[in-house]
Amino acid sequence: MGCLNQMNKNKNYTITGYGICVAKGGNRADFWELLCRNETAFSDYHLFGPDHPPQTVAKINNQDIQHGLTKRQLKKLDRFTILGIAATRQVLQTSQFPLENEELRSQCGILLGNNTGGWGFVEPQMAPLYASGMETLSPYVATAWFPTAVQGEVSILFGLGGHSKTYSAENISVGFAFEQALELLQEGVLSSCLVGGSEAPITQLVYNACMSSGLLSETGKYEPYTSQAQGSLLGEGAALFMLESKAQAKQRGAIIGATIEGIGKGANFVESMRNSLAQAQKVAKDVDYIILSARGTMPEDQEEYAAIAQVFADHPQILMSAPKTKYGNLLGASMAIDTVTACLALEKQMVPPTYASKSTILPPPVGQHVVDVPKSAPLNNILINGQDNYGQCLTLLISN
Repeated sequence: MGCLNQMNKNKNYTITGYGICVAKGGNRADFWELLCRNETAFSDYHLFGPDHPPQTVAKINNQDIQHGLTKRQLKKLDRFTILGIAATRQVLQTSQFPLENEELRSQCGILLGNNTGGWGFVEPQMAPLYASGMETLSPYVATAWFPTAVQGEVSILFGLGGHSKTYSAENISVGFAFEQALELLQEGVLSSCLVGGSEAPITQLVYNACMSSGLLSETGKYEPYTSQAQGSLLGEGAALFMLESKAQAKQRGAIIGATIEGIGKGANFVESMRNSLAQAQKVAKDVDYIILSARGTMPEDQEEYAAIAQVFADHPQILMSAPKTKYGNLLGASMAIDTVTACLALEKQMVPPTYASKSTILPPPVGQHVVDVPKSAPLNNILINGQDNYGQCLTLLISN
């Protein structure tokens, strides 16, 4: 298996910059403040109109999206593409990527996670088509609708010519994107790669689909790892990273950042966490903090707890939390947001908490669940857990 390579080549590659745009977290500084303060980004939003009960979601205020696009460009794009472009501008700035260098641009790829595509663009088009027999659609429906719209628009806007691909693998989409990005870098197909995810799932159709699948909480509360857990709440946003070799980063004077050292997959969290550790050539006691998947149902939450107890049985100091209780379930972009959380936690040497009351969180069999307030701790290695609707698990191991 790939996770059992004798030498961990992933250590030769680094994140040199990243960008994020979520509700109440339109940049890295605002996002970290959201993670640490005692509030969430959720609000009531009348998705189905004023005559229907509101939905509790984490929706971004338009003025917080620094996309840099013209009104003409905005008319052609779905919201998830706009969010992806906003995050891309941040990552290009923080990584100091030289867009004037044609050779580097031509060898820079784009690998992104997305599940729900451009339904925010197409739903307003389809509704009158079926209701009143409208005879024409916007000419931009096709290009705005597909999940691949972000990679296409970003490549055109910034002149990036490397291999591009979009992954639709539910909440573990970004894990697959990181996996292939590292393979393409190691094979020399790319010299750098934009990796991440973007979702804008707060539409009537997508919301109903998520609710009918059992993914969302009917109570309007997101309470993972409690006895009241009944599902998650939707959020929207994007996060992207610049991934490149440490040698190239040093050559062009970029800041060496965190490293994705392990990517483990499995039929359960025991397998995915162990495979991630094996690929990174680390043991359980090397891990300081776990970002929980926070599916938000009792069976899934307890299954993750039990897996942690099995893998980390000899590591009672392990810390864990579910930061997405602040900003919601971002579906195909979830692991991208979690990776930003991990990068910031490594930088700040602090564990962001689960948003909950300490009295309601069920304690894990092993370790400490950080709740309510951040916890200072020496952090060198962080695991990020993700799980799809079919139970397949993927774990990233990120190190400073």
